[in-house]
Order: sequence, then structure tokens, then C-alpha cells
Amino acid sequence: MFWSDHPEGNYVMIEPNVKFMLYTDRAKKYPPPAYYERPPPPIQKALPLDKMRFYPSRRLQNAMWGGPWNHTVADDLDSFSHVFLHSVLLRSKRRKDGSAGSLGWAYAALGKTHPQKLLDWRDEVEQGIWRTSEGVKKKRKEGKEPNPATLDAISDELFKLFKVNIGQHGLEREIASGYAYGEKRTVQERAKDHYEQYTQALETLAKAADAACAKVEEAKREKAEKKAAKKAKQAEEAAKREQDERAAAAAETDKVDSQDATEGDAQDIEMETGTGGEAEDGSKGESNKEEDDGTEEPAAKRPRLS
Repeated sequence: MFWSDHPEGNYVMIEPNVKFMLYTDRAKKYPPPAYYERPPPPIQKALPLDKMRFYPSRRLQNAMWGGPWNHTVADDLDSFSHVFLHSVLLRSKRRKDGSAGSLGWAYAALGKTHPQKLLDWRDEVEQGIWRTSEGVKKKRKEGKEPNPATLDAISDELFKLFKVNIGQHGLEREIASGYAYGEKRTVQERAKDHYEQYTQALETLAKAADAACAKVEEAKREKAEKKAAKKAKQAEEAAKREQDERAAAAAETDKVDSQDATEGDAQDIEMETGTGGEAEDGSKGESNKEEDDGTEEPAAKRPRLS
């Protein structure tokens, strides 16, 4: 048996302040895991939903199946992805604007408080995102675009983000179990690579979301312009109708005035010339009767009879 020259090399910290001395060859060959490498105790009861929703998937798996555990950057990135998805789904649920698109069912599906049920539904949601992205790709080949105001428009980029998470915590599980024989990077190197890989996927998702938002704003602008143009056209048509009505009323008034003036002129001419027409019974018209001035000529005297 060979002892290490380093005083800490012959001990293992089995608790924060408790050391375990490796006093045999077997103990040195199979030392107990340090407290920071041991898995957390299995979950005996359901956790509150506000905590369970955002647990990294690898933590949930460890809570159910045990095994070596060491928290990594990949777990934090996985939690962030679920926080992002939850915020989008919750926004759609509260606003009732349908922005979740084909993934509107995912909010209730991810509301499980049992680790195994939540893991199963996370897998189903990830499959749903993939199916939606495949459907969007097919529609785009046909020249059709999804609604830019929904998650469908960025489903492909969202699935790629979760795909990065799946690959990262899968690798960490293999490393923790001792099966990643070809992995030569240190923990710090892996953390840096994972962060850069995730950041690239997140930036791609952000660009797709910005493009979708730009389409939404463009659609709103076009709708507002069409509405304004329609309103202006209606106002123009109303003004034209009112102008036409005024012109028609003015023309009708001019026509009536012209007729009245013509009749008045004709009566004046008849009265001046005295050529009124005779009635059908042979009597003279009223316009040709002489005015009675009260000086009637006396009748001639008849001769007297003797």
C-alpha cells in the first residue's frame, strides 16, 4: 500500500466537514464519492410547480434514477430554455391571442409536479416542436408562410435550441457515468464550448423572432393604411354625393324659377296687347273684358205714340 505524500491525498471529503481516510488498498481503489459528486437524495414528494417547471432535465432524471451528479453549465442552459418557453406560453395564455400557435397545449402539459411525468411531457413537447417545424418547412416549400405572430414561425429555430440542450446534458450524463471515453476536454472547456454553442442557437432564434415581429408590424401597417385609405375613399364619396345633391337641388330650383319667370312674362304680354283668347262658348276671355268704370251709356229714347 502506497500513501500519498500530499496530506489530503489519503482522505475523501464525504461531507463538507467530514473526511474519510483511505486506509486500505481497496478503499484507495474504490473510494467513496465526495459529497459534491454524489447525487442529491431522491425526491420523496412532489415539488412546488414554480420550482419544478424550470428544473434541468438531467436533475429530474437523477432524482428518479440516481447515479453520479455534478451540476454543470449545460444544466443552467437547459433551465433557461424552459424558462423562455414557459414565458412565451404563459403570455399566450393570459392574452388569449393565440401566439402559442400549434403549441398552445404545451402550457398545461408542462404543469406536472412529478419528475417522471414532467420528463415524459417535456419529451412530448420537444417532439411537438419538431413536428411543427417540419410542417412549417413543408408549407414554405409550397409557398405558404405561417402566421408570424405565433410560435410556428420560429419553431425550427426553437427546436434547434432544445436540440443543443439535449446534446449537452446527454454528454454530461455519459461523462458522469464514465462512458464518454473520447471526451478529453476539462469541465471549464466544456462549459465554454456549451455556452458558445447555446449562444449561437439563441442568437439565431432571436433573429428569427425579430423577422417575425417585423412581419407582424408590416401587416399592422398595411392594415392601418388600407383602413385609412378606405375611410378617405368613403369620405370622398360622401362629399361627392353631397355635392351632387346640392347641384341637383340648385338645378331644380333654377328650373322652377325659370318656369315661373316664363309664365309671368307671358301674362304680362297678354295684358299689354289685349289679345286674350276667346272661351269655347264664344265669350271673350277675361283678359279682353273692358274694365267697368261706372259710366254706362244711356239707352236711346223710343218715339212716342200719338
